[in-house]
Amino acid sequence: MISQLFINNLINRIDIVHIISDYISLKKSGSNFVGLCPFHDEKTPSFTVYPIKKFYYCFGCGIYGDAIQFLINYLGFHFVESVNYLKKNIGIYEKDEKNYYFNNKILSEKSSKYSHIALTNIDLSLLKKIMICASNFYKIQLKNSKEAVNFLKNRGLNKEIILRFNLGYAPNEWNALNKVFLDYNNVNILTSSGLIVDKIIDKVNQSSVIKKHKRYDRFRGRIMFPIKNIDGQIIGFGGRLIKDSNEAKYINSPETPLFHKSNELYGLFEAKNAIKKSGYVLVTEGYMDVIGLSQFGFLQTVAILGTTCTSTHIKKILFYTNCIIFSFDGDQAGRRAARRALEVCLIYATDDKIIKFLFLPVKYDPDSYIRKFGSKIFSKKILEAMSLLQFFLEEIIVNYNLKTIKDIEKAKYNIEYLFKIIPLSSSLKFKIISSLSKVTKSSFNEINNLFKINTLSIKSIKQKNILPMCIEHQIMRLLISYPSLINEINSEDMMIFSKCSPNYVKMFSQLINTIYVFENNIDYSKFIEHLKKININFESIIFKIKNNFEYSIEIAKKILLDAIYKIKIRILNNELNDLIKKGSLDEQSKIRYRNIISYKKKLEYKKIK
Repeated sequence: MISQLFINNLINRIDIVHIISDYISLKKSGSNFVGLCPFHDEKTPSFTVYPIKKFYYCFGCGIYGDAIQFLINYLGFHFVESVNYLKKNIGIYEKDEKNYYFNNKILSEKSSKYSHIALTNIDLSLLKKIMICASNFYKIQLKNSKEAVNFLKNRGLNKEIILRFNLGYAPNEWNALNKVFLDYNNVNILTSSGLIVDKIIDKVNQSSVIKKHKRYDRFRGRIMFPIKNIDGQIIGFGGRLIKDSNEAKYINSPETPLFHKSNELYGLFEAKNAIKKSGYVLVTEGYMDVIGLSQFGFLQTVAILGTTCTSTHIKKILFYTNCIIFSFDGDQAGRRAARRALEVCLIYATDDKIIKFLFLPVKYDPDSYIRKFGSKIFSKKILEAMSLLQFFLEEIIVNYNLKTIKDIEKAKYNIEYLFKIIPLSSSLKFKIISSLSKVTKSSFNEINNLFKINTLSIKSIKQKNILPMCIEHQIMRLLISYPSLINEINSEDMMIFSKCSPNYVKMFSQLINTIYVFENNIDYSKFIEHLKKININFESIIFKIKNNFEYSIEIAKKILLDAIYKIKIRILNNELNDLIKKGSLDEQSKIRYRNIISYKKKLEYKKIK
């Protein structure tokens, strides 16, 4: 429980103007600050922040509160989340963090003093501090760079939207961050944060080659977009060049202990309240799409960080809404991204979900489109968005030239793969069959019989004990049938494949790599042909899938996780047997024996649970 005394001390130490001005544009008025109220529509500022008294009040709608209440009302935080956010803002961290010095003075233009960190060890809490310091540095640099400010103005960004997303600027210097971090050249955690690049280069000196260590800032001469997790913590950055260059226009932080690009949605932290309020989310491809649409009133916008849509993205979104509208660029790349999103969404396409696709004219992205045509036209586009059913039919009809039932028979293998992903409880499959029967002028039963999948219950599978093949083959069979199931295997479970026999290790490696290579390609037949080409041993598994595969994806997922559990237990039992065969055990072997027994019990308990 948090004591009231602690809360009072926290509120007194907080600079409430600094907290609120991160999200709202404030102007000094006497000893106070005023701005447009974020809690109701107004044209004349009536929202007043009192820095000495540590609270805010709106003369228009009557809302008031302290810094904690602002975070609850504006960002949707819980009370504890708000307290933790404010603690970190002023540098209050856990007691065990004694290995480094952290100066928590707020960065300000007037003082031009930056927060410094002396870095001596690596942990996640320290990485989070590093990201906060870097973001504060980049925000100050944006204010000091006319070139960067003009770039954003020319793109139509106003001050409020810059503050909402905490935009910054990385100076076009090789080592700008050495102004922020002590021991810039001597510690490894800066490279772990993704902000710094370490390189070993060969320097030719007369007749010899000398290895030289080079360290420099990853982001240079770029507008900086802080990427936040759902709790509002900065975990990475995106950077956009402000001048023409041979370098990539946009770059992201690399994979780090904090940041995994395929798991994150840019803008979700800022958008979550608007998503709940509006009842839907707009999913786009880039930073500027989120910022542009937000500026025009579509605060419920997120972006997938330039990577393909994943099941993790969809799971995160569905926590806030059952209505998803994808709005990707109007070019071929945008269309491919939409096809990938379609495939990922099929597994979630139950009748309580609404999934749509908004296609813009070629040469437009959501940002450029709304800036040219305005929010009313864009709102109309949202209403006209194509349903998942329509997009599914359009894709398979266009790609496979379906005019007759014979055409469907030719394309059956590819279409059937998509059919299997759809949940058993969904009416989508029925609607697709009905639509295909109209397109091909065939009866419903003809199409239904062509794609009929025997949906066995889990209970009947257990009764029949349908597991005739070895566990390794069984896992491969399931992954080949449903490549998207690769997302259900965590990194720890993935490691067990390396402990199988050498032949299976090779096959698992080939299969997993192929799934990742083909994850953007909806053509299932090419995926299958590639597997056959790289290893002849896949042919027998594929043959069994073609001739006798009856599992829906829900059942396949349960069987997959059960098979992985069985391999884990088998590996542990083998190791136990090896230890027992030794006879008398040394102390290290005894410890290992006890650890294996303990781990087995945990697995078994988790399985029962």
